[in-house]
Amino acid sequence: MVKYPNQAFILAAGFGTRMRPLTNDCPKPLLPVNGKPILRHTLDKLEQAPIEKVVINGHYLKSQMSQFVEDYTGDLIVLFSEEEEALETGGGVVRAGQFLDLKQDLFCVLGDSLWEGENIFTHLVENWQPEKMDFLLSLFPIDRMLNPTKKGDFQRAKNGALSWGDDVPYMYMGVCLIKGGIFEGLEERSFSMKDLWQKSMDDGRLFGVEYPGQWYHLSTPRDIKMVEDACDR
Repeated sequence: MVKYPNQAFILAAGFGTRMRPLTNDCPKPLLPVNGKPILRHTLDKLEQAPIEKVVINGHYLKSQMSQFVEDYTGDLIVLFSEEEEALETGGGVVRAGQFLDLKQDLFCVLGDSLWEGENIFTHLVENWQPEKMDFLLSLFPIDRMLNPTKKGDFQRAKNGALSWGDDVPYMYMGVCLIKGGIFEGLEERSFSMKDLWQKSMDDGRLFGVEYPGQWYHLSTPRDIKMVEDACDR
């Protein structure tokens, strides 16, 4: 039986440039959707899983992110990983290793990801095969998106293995499960997690699973209005 990871890392250090002007004075993960910060929606869902510790990083307007963590009063242990320099998605995980056990499996969540439906963390665990996977990504098909995009991120083979492509049907939702040891011992520097995805893809160890619930792609101010209108119905 696969062990349920008890730790998660939320990437919340980005600048949110495509969401301007809303992000001129507020980090994107703290923007409200239906009266609640995106990040609070994520923590609510993490509280519904057997997860104990969550680390949130911050760089842009980091004092607001730090205050959000300090004000949190839920059931999780939530810690703040401060970045003086932006370390991107990969470097952010390495730095957060001061609070996380990188030898153990780990959930990783983009701080601006928003979804509804089945517990996404349990869905990943139910499909997790660590003997053959380095990463398992939650995917959403373009044709089920509320605000469809013309370009996806991945092609998914019948066995779930992922590859890049120009005309591909799946978007990465911003939630994944990472095998313990992948980030252990790496140098703390600015680098993208996609560098590690590429190596795992080359080794046949990058996998994805389609999420059966609903995912909302939040890129521009218009997207927030669209999601709020959809959730009101």
